[in-house]
Amino acid sequence: MLKRYRRFTGLFLIFLAAALLFAWEARGRDLVLMQDVLCARSDIQSGDLISKEMFKAVSVPRNALIKDAILSGEEERLVAKRCITDITEGAQLSGRMISEKPETKIPGLSAFVIKKDWIYMRSSSLRGGDIVEILSSDGKTRFGSFDVLYVKNESEGEVRSADTGGLNITGTQKDDRSEANSEIDHVEIETVLYTYLSLKEYAEKCTGPALLLIRREGK
Repeated sequence: MLKRYRRFTGLFLIFLAAALLFAWEARGRDLVLMQDVLCARSDIQSGDLISKEMFKAVSVPRNALIKDAILSGEEERLVAKRCITDITEGAQLSGRMISEKPETKIPGLSAFVIKKDWIYMRSSSLRGGDIVEILSSDGKTRFGSFDVLYVKNESEGEVRSADTGGLNITGTQKDDRSEANSEIDHVEIETVLYTYLSLKEYAEKCTGPALLLIRREGK
């Protein structure tokens, strides 16, 4: 009886050791040695307003964490904040890379015109006060996210939603902005000179409309 008990105990200990080893390899190692952090999904430029599409969660060794790394679950520290330094694709994100106040202005910001001839596609609902992401027409090159200062027509008048004549419309209808007081000709964004010159150089070397303007959020 005792011999059978010892055999059973031995088999149980072997099974338990195998189970613990499997659990360690499957998840335990990550829990002890790894940490989920937020990293840049693509290059982020200084002055960009950060949105959820711009970062992702990845696991990195705990001994490789950077100073003030932003952990998975701390997304609110990033969304709608300004990036204050260039960040390369795949790099960990840190609280030291962002402005804690969304309204903080980046030194050297000015208004620059995105000409009609440069625009391959843009939303007809785009208005001043929106955030716009600018990409190449094929979507392979990203220039950044920018504040839209003005959306103007050919005579330099600002394009706005049409007057509703005092009618009370819903938030969804306001956001749709299907009615405008005039046709969009060009857009003025706020950025630094270096970024604008890069964007301008790319647009002017292309043989046709080269820029894709994606509205990310409205006022």
